[in-house]
Amino acid sequence: MNRNSSFEESADEKEVFRDFNKEAPLIIQSNALPKECADQYALVYQSYNKWKEVHKSFLSVCEENNLIIYLQDLQNKMKPSSLWSMWSMLMKTLSANENIDLNKFVKLKNLLKNCSKGYRPKKSAVLKWQHIEEFMNRAPDHDYSSSTVSIVTYPANSAPGCQKMREQ
Repeated sequence: MNRNSSFEESADEKEVFRDFNKEAPLIIQSNALPKECADQYALVYQSYNKWKEVHKSFLSVCEENNLIIYLQDLQNKMKPSSLWSMWSMLMKTLSANENIDLNKFVKLKNLLKNCSKGYRPKKSAVLKWQHIEEFMNRAPDHDYSSSTVSIVTYPANSAPGCQKMREQ
């Protein structure tokens, strides 16, 4: 027997013990979520599962109804933009872990749209260049040294719109 045939036999033996039905979902789970914020996605998924555990005696057979109640409960604590983020993270994690497609849940999506009606996000205040210079020159160093350092260490011309700030 030559070496190649023994290699082929050992490769075939390994293939016999593989279970593609178990491997495929694991591959999907590990590659479905963005790597940078996978912890945040996992936290949202875990909080939904904890909520389900607490309310297990009331849960519906229909997952959409459960999600509607869950997001309705969160609506009292969160802004609509945060609810959309939660929905997006749940959509990815439920799809990867439980093969549930939230895009099919039309009532849930309509609820989120209705929650967002009339919502206006707050605009962040933007400092003009003259205000930054005034702060740098007038602020006492012993009180605002960390703020001054963070402004000073920001590389010149690297901020988006830095030139616009100087012109204003």
